[in-house]
Amino acid sequence: MSIVFKLGEHYYEANEGSILIQFILTTFGAFLGFGFALLLYYINNRLDKKKQNNKQTVDNLNKIKYYKLLIENIIDDTKRQMSSLDKFNKEQAKDLLDIKIPMKVPTNDIKRLITINKDIFEAFNDFNHQDDKWIENLRKMHTNIDFIEATLSEISIITSRHLESCMRNIIDIKQKIELIPDRLSSFAFFLQKELGETRWQNDLYTFIDTEIKNYGELINQKADFNTFENEYLKPLIEKIMDNFKEEPFLEEIIFLSKNSRVKMTDIKTEVTDLMETFEGIQSSLDRSITKIGKLNNNLLSSINFDYR
Repeated sequence: MSIVFKLGEHYYEANEGSILIQFILTTFGAFLGFGFALLLYYINNRLDKKKQNNKQTVDNLNKIKYYKLLIENIIDDTKRQMSSLDKFNKEQAKDLLDIKIPMKVPTNDIKRLITINKDIFEAFNDFNHQDDKWIENLRKMHTNIDFIEATLSEISIITSRHLESCMRNIIDIKQKIELIPDRLSSFAFFLQKELGETRWQNDLYTFIDTEIKNYGELINQKADFNTFENEYLKPLIEKIMDNFKEEPFLEEIIFLSKNSRVKMTDIKTEVTDLMETFEGIQSSLDRSITKIGKLNNNLLSSINFDYR
C-alpha cells in the first residue's frame, strides 16, 4: 500500500490485499461472535441440565426419605400390634370366660406406601442404575409388606368371628341359666299347692327354695360365669344327682345346667385356640419386620442423604 500527498490532503490508496484482509477480519469477527454466542449457549445449556439433574436427584432423594419414614412407621405399627396381641393373651388368660378384644393398630402407612410404589422404584433406580441387585431387595420388601398387610387384616377378621361366636354362646348360656330359677319356681308353686304348710318339712321343696335364693344372691352380686359355674351349676347338678335323681321334673334342670357348662367349655376352648393363633401371628410378624429391617438397610446403603 502507498501513500500519496496531494494539495495538503492525504488518503489511503486501497488495493486488493487490503480488501482481503478486511474480509478476513470481518469474517473472523463474525465467526468469533457466533462462536462466543454458541459457547455461552452450550455453557448455559449444561448449567440448566445440571440444575435439572440436581433437582431430579433432590426430588428422588426426598421420595426415598418419605419411603424410609413409611417403612419405619410400618415396622413400629406392626410392633405395636404384636404388643397388643401379647397384652390381649396375658389379660385373657386370667379369665377365659371374660371375653377381651385385642386393640387394632391403624395401618394407613401401608396404603400410603402402595400409592407411591412407582415413584419409589424410579427414585431407587436413579441412585442404583449401575446395579440391579436393589430390585430383588425391593421385590422381597414388597412381599413382606404384603404379608403384614394381609395378616393385620386377618387379625380383624379372626377377632370379629371370635366375638360373634362367643356372643352367641354367651347369650345361649344366659338364657339357659335364667330358665333354671324360672323352672324351679314353677315346681315350687306346684309343691306349695300340694303340700301346703307342710312343704317346709319336705326336702325337695326346701332344696328348690334354697337354689332359687342362691340364684338371686349371685345376681345381686353381679357374679360372672366362673362364679355361676363353680358356685351354682356344678353344686346344683351334684345335689340333684345325690338326692333327687329320681325326680322327673328335675331332669330339665340337669339338662339346662349341664348344657350351660358345656357352652362355657366351648368358649374356653375357642378362646384358648384364639390365643394360640395370636401367638403364631406374633411370631410370623416378628420374622417379617426383621426381614424388612435388613432389606431396608440394604436398599438405603447406597443412598447419600447428605446430598446437596
